Amino acid sequence: LIPEALNFGLFAALEDICQKINEAGITQVALKVADEINGLRLTQQNKLSIYRIVQEVLNNMIKHANASHISIDMTKADDNMLISIKDDGDGFDLSKINDSKGIGWKNISARVHLMDGDMNIKSEKLIGTQIEISIPA
Repeated sequence: LIPEALNFGLFAALEDICQKINEAGITQVALKVADEINGLRLTQQNKLSIYRIVQEVLNNMIKHANASHISIDMTKADDNMLISIKDDGDGFDLSKINDSKGIGWKNISARVHLMDGDMNIKSEKLIGTQIEISIPA
């Protein structure tokens, strides 16, 4: 199913997610979209995939990292859309990501690869996690 918020565009839908999280008052999320991103032509499928990726990453950061602040930065470099999502949470042991019983990380990774993208995860205990995604656009 396509979220209704996507009918208003990808960035409006992401702003909607951030606003709902911010209104809950537990975690504050800041979304920053560079001007050059607005001109990118993304397929509906890619928009949905990006939306679901960001949604799942935010859910993981809120549920597991005890993050109080999360930032989402979307920029363009060469012919790629770059998405950086960073929290100030607990961090985790990256070696255990493949042993995870949940399907969240597997879904995120699969969606990135379906768009011919790359994902890099950095995490440090007690410092936080940063996920960087590059998608051809």
